Amino acid sequence: MSKIIFLNGCGSSGKTSIAKAIGHESPELWLSFGVDTFINMIPFGRQEPYLRFIPGQNERGPTMHVESGPEGGKLFSVMPQFAAMLADQGNNLIIDEVLFDENALKAYVQHLKDHTVYYIGVFCDLKVMQEREILRRDRCIGLSNDQIDKVHQGVLNSYDFKVDTTAISPFEAARLILKFVDDTPAPKAFQSLGNRILKMKLIINRKILFVIFLLLYGCDKPKENISEIKNITKLSQADLSDLNKETLVVFDVDEVLTAPNASSGMFTTHRNEYGNLIKEFKSNYPKYASEYEMYSSIIFNSQEELIIDKDTLTILDNLRDRDIKTIACSTWPSGSQGLIKSMASHRYDVLKELKIKFDWSFPNDIFYLISEDSQKINNEKVKKPIYYKGIICTDGEDKGVSLLLFFRHVQYYPKTIIFFDDSLKKIRDVQKMCQENNINFYGYHYTSRLPTHWNEQLVRFKIKKLIENKMWFKNDEDALRAFTDSNKLKANDE
Repeated sequence: MSKIIFLNGCGSSGKTSIAKAIGHESPELWLSFGVDTFINMIPFGRQEPYLRFIPGQNERGPTMHVESGPEGGKLFSVMPQFAAMLADQGNNLIIDEVLFDENALKAYVQHLKDHTVYYIGVFCDLKVMQEREILRRDRCIGLSNDQIDKVHQGVLNSYDFKVDTTAISPFEAARLILKFVDDTPAPKAFQSLGNRILKMKLIINRKILFVIFLLLYGCDKPKENISEIKNITKLSQADLSDLNKETLVVFDVDEVLTAPNASSGMFTTHRNEYGNLIKEFKSNYPKYASEYEMYSSIIFNSQEELIIDKDTLTILDNLRDRDIKTIACSTWPSGSQGLIKSMASHRYDVLKELKIKFDWSFPNDIFYLISEDSQKINNEKVKKPIYYKGIICTDGEDKGVSLLLFFRHVQYYPKTIIFFDDSLKKIRDVQKMCQENNINFYGYHYTSRLPTHWNEQLVRFKIKKLIENKMWFKNDEDALRAFTDSNKLKANDE
């Protein structure tokens, strides 16, 4: 069993200096590594795919918000496993981390459960950290200002011991930590967190077993249940072999399976702010307003999509292997838009590129889902839901209505529907349809989001480039790089 000193705190709080001082002061041998160790692995000059740096301002001064890019998750997510590999070989470790959410902490707790971990909070006055950022010159100004409200919040603050480096040297802090280590053979923070995680797993597993029992052995009266979840992993934990062919699993697409790779949140959490900017640009650029569908199609064709939940593909594979009928249902348009001839086909192609497919449960076919009343109306504005190779694009129609039209078309009526969506209204629409048709219903309100940080200047830059050049940046990393270069040119001209 190895000993691990886990230092958590803001950048420039003094963690790295403390780690070096511990190595000098302690008679034992300690290996130290941290987030900077992994950042230094990134190829020189190619940081954008791994990290996003988003400048800002608050009442305390400049901020620099850092987010993991599309490649960053692959790199930084292995840090807990890396620590476990070193510790399992008998190495004592000092881990220098900046944790923002409890899931990252839980990953360390689970991987280091066989070792003695001293979870230490490193605190410092913000003004002192800001001064250190200026003196160090290897740090972006504003990191500590952005991090200070996040690093020590909630479960993250469940420390065994705390040090404040505002007025003491790294060596003084190191001696305090080493004395605590010597006096405390059995630290409790990681053990308590581990017990809490184990308890939650037991509760979740019991809930899963209870749901499966209801699905299989419930009474004749239709059952209704709506729950909020932050990931779809619980479905993969269930013994899907117990579900039968009368069960249909339905996934929404946007904000459940995938989301645009836009850290500004312009299409998601900050869509209202984005919508206000669109109105402003339409007012100032008449051509943009009159050809808005064409400009929107450029965005659809260019915008990169990301899978939200890393377990999505595993879950879909599991459902397919168990022969459980599964489809996607999105309010996405079904017909043409601007430069795109078929929005349904576009939706299918984007998901296929991400290896997300739903074409195994029903005929790999394409057909419209139009009611008899709609067929009598000769109007282009009539909503025309379509089934496209496993994906229902409702064209804005009620999802419950669209699903019922699909059932009638394929002559299949499930006994139970398990439905995932990020919209409570759409969940209730499907629930209403199930009530009226004697179908058991289990709705899951999916509330997870990719991290975002609204940057109005960047979004304005992107919209202006779209209008002027009829081009769209596939992600905010590319846009931010172009935005920064543009500002440098302006500064040089001045």
